[in-house]
Amino acid sequence: MNGRYQLGSWIVDNWSRMALPSAVLALCSLPIFASADNLSLILLYSLLPLYMIHQYEEHAHGKFVEFFNSTIGKGREVLTKTSAFWINVLEVWVLFLVSFYLAKYVSIGFAFVPIYTTILNGITHAIASLILRRYNPGLYTSIL
Repeated sequence: MNGRYQLGSWIVDNWSRMALPSAVLALCSLPIFASADNLSLILLYSLLPLYMIHQYEEHAHGKFVEFFNSTIGKGREVLTKTSAFWINVLEVWVLFLVSFYLAKYVSIGFAFVPIYTTILNGITHAIASLILRRYNPGLYTSIL
């Protein structure tokens, strides 16, 4: 490293580590915003910080990329930490955020997108664990 601060590489290296305190802060803040008329949206929104806790278990120490490349990639690098970053930020954080807005302003049916995404992720982790007969990064929080 050349000693200069580089936001891009720092985010790619640390996004999942920052997800944990951000998730805890978001969950602790939810009661402030909850009211009788928005309880369903608050519950839906709580999926994002819960998923972020899962992402911490899965990616904070680079274990998922390592696991994926050793099992699926058979030793080849088919998943990089940069691609894991973009997959998780775009396909989870942004997808969930867009779904929240669509559920609020277009149709409540869009609420099922993050719900099904979370369920599908949990099933995928459980099936992989059963097939491989071992732990995979993210398994514990995906089951919870």
